Amino acid sequence: ASKIYDCPYGCSNGACVSGPHCDPEYLNNYRCDGNWKQREYQKSDCSTEWKNWEYCDYGCSNGGCLSEPVKVCGVEVHDLSLSENPVEVGGSVEIHARIKNAGNKRENILVKFYFRNELKDEKEITLNAGRNKRVKFNLSGVKSSGYVKIEATACNNVKDSEKVRLRIENVVKLGNLRIYVKKGQNCENACRTCNGWLQGAKVKVEGNDVSFSGQKYTDSTGEVDFYNLPIGNYEITASKNRYNTKRVTVDISSNQTTSETIMLGCCESETCTYHDLKIRKVILPQEIHSGDKIFVEVHAKNLGDCAERTVKVRVTAFGQTKSSDYFSLGKNEGKTLTLYFNVPSNANGPYNIKSEVYNKYDLDSITNTITISGVEAILKLEPSTVYVGENIHVYGYIKGKNRANLYLGNKYMKLVRTDSTGYYSTHIKAEKPGIFPVILKDSSFSVSKTLNVLAELWVKSVSFKDLVATGEKFSVCSSIETTKTGYVSVGLYINGIKDQEKTVYVVGSETVCFDTKISKEGKKEIRILAKQGTNEASKSGTIQVIKPKTEVLVVPKHIMIEYGKNGLLKIVVSNSDPVQKKYEISIEKINGTTIDIPVSSAILSQGESKTFYVNINPHTKGQFKSYVTVSSNGNLIKKVPITLYTSQKYFGFWERVRLFFRKLGKNIGTLFGLLSFGLVVIVIVVLLLYVSFFRARPLEPHYK
Repeated sequence: ASKIYDCPYGCSNGACVSGPHCDPEYLNNYRCDGNWKQREYQKSDCSTEWKNWEYCDYGCSNGGCLSEPVKVCGVEVHDLSLSENPVEVGGSVEIHARIKNAGNKRENILVKFYFRNELKDEKEITLNAGRNKRVKFNLSGVKSSGYVKIEATACNNVKDSEKVRLRIENVVKLGNLRIYVKKGQNCENACRTCNGWLQGAKVKVEGNDVSFSGQKYTDSTGEVDFYNLPIGNYEITASKNRYNTKRVTVDISSNQTTSETIMLGCCESETCTYHDLKIRKVILPQEIHSGDKIFVEVHAKNLGDCAERTVKVRVTAFGQTKSSDYFSLGKNEGKTLTLYFNVPSNANGPYNIKSEVYNKYDLDSITNTITISGVEAILKLEPSTVYVGENIHVYGYIKGKNRANLYLGNKYMKLVRTDSTGYYSTHIKAEKPGIFPVILKDSSFSVSKTLNVLAELWVKSVSFKDLVATGEKFSVCSSIETTKTGYVSVGLYINGIKDQEKTVYVVGSETVCFDTKISKEGKKEIRILAKQGTNEASKSGTIQVIKPKTEVLVVPKHIMIEYGKNGLLKIVVSNSDPVQKKYEISIEKINGTTIDIPVSSAILSQGESKTFYVNINPHTKGQFKSYVTVSSNGNLIKKVPITLYTSQKYFGFWERVRLFFRKLGKNIGTLFGLLSFGLVVIVIVVLLLYVSFFRARPLEPHYK
């Protein structure tokens, strides 16, 4: 008796076909499981499983190990402020700023403090990623305006800076002076009233160490006031006809009224016996230089017992003779008179100065020898490099001169005066950029220094999108302004790394734009750096770069198409990103299979979706693996594996059931068709026979 066997894999030549057999091996398919990269392993029965293949230290994605994260280095300077602005000349100021580590690693950051492009101080701080810290610097003895700049430098020479202009305010401290003039104690004869207030007395005030000179007359109370005088030391001379002249020295303090009382002795008119005018001493400058203006002080005294009137002092020097006005000297009274002379610019060596005091009754003289030397001058600039409109401190020393003319290039600026020690100090401003000589000169000397005046340069604004996707092209625009017409180099930096650079010709202001894209997600610093000569300016901002969020649906992932027939694959792509994206669809090549994608790309806004259809026509039997790839702007979005079966041998159970009933339906349809066709043929044959044997034969006559 025969036996019946059920062959699950088919029957051939009276025997069951054995089940599938495969060579045990690793397939070229990979996936991620946590930090493990797994590889698909095929067993001998052709079943597969995933095995750990490689541990990824920095994570796993899309079947591959991620490389070591790129170290992002960034530093930012914020909130630069001054404790006071403006500040008085010679004052002090504190500088504060906030330094932020904008990178992803702990960094040592070097913070430098510049004033007027000169490094004043520096300090190093250590900050963890994303942390910030406030720093403080001190600046004292400020003499001129300029820019305060804080510059922070991190790894790979990544820098950021901020600057603010510190202004200097020239504060002149003032005080008041009140003088009272009284009649003295020696009043006799013509001056009968003593110890009373003296009206109409001339009071002359001259500064010894400040620039001031003025005179007024006392009122009925013997008082005279001088307001808003620069603080310093002054010489006060009080005089009136028929009264002795008197000089005193006072110091005026800030915001105070200084009072001084001067008593003038009266002139005498009694009978005298002898006349004796004497020059007690002559005071000359210790150093005299050619071109100087010098003062000769002659101290005269009446040693007789007569009150002398119509007295004069006469001085002869450098071929010139000058005389004082007439004055009077009482008994045993002395007086100092001052005459000035201009020393010839070519004077050099010893000269005699003859001083005389005389009237019609007596004469006395004295001769002094002086030595004239050449003029020496020192000129200094602080700073020697400035921006347009900034104060320039001009100071120095003139030996042998108390004044000189100051020029900036060919432009006259001002008259410079020295103090009693020969030193001078003043300020000027340059109105245009360039290199100019600063010249201090007079008829007998000339000295100069070179001044470099820089143009002001600003990056007024930087504009770009707040949010972009990786690989998305966007524009960065900036407004550049300068006080110097010319070429400006403008660079675009992303996280401290130069991306692009342009050179533009700027007249006043110019807008510069860059087109760029960023391939990695995260918060990035966008910085515009402008350079013109040695002058720099920058401005920065931040942009958020996100990875596109795209949903991809592939139906079906397991495709079963019989050899020689066509199949359809549906791919649905949805964009949930807040930015518009262009998507491209592709399928890796399958050997022996024709793949046609009628529409392979689409531009989708947020919330939009698109269905792509793929026609597949296999020409070879077997099982094949491939991938559906979805990308945007050249960046991979998603990679979906698919499997193509083109032979019933690889079909699953339910697929086989479906095909069985499909074939059964086809067979039943074929049988029904054959039966129908046979019935039609039989009917046609019967009709033909009927016509041939019954209708075609003529009827025979029928006789009874």
